[in-house]
Amino acid sequence: MIHSDTYIASIPKGLGLFAKRHFKRGEILWIADNIDVKIPLSD
Repeated sequence: MIHSDTYIASIPKGLGLFAKRHFKRGEILWIADNIDVKIPLSD
């Protein structure tokens, strides 16, 4: 699950993940769960 203080937006090279606020060093931004789509690196 993605952190609620982040957002995804289109950029010239594709998609980017951006912060809505400053995060503290070590703060967790993403926790993978069963809802996330997992795409192999080979794809």
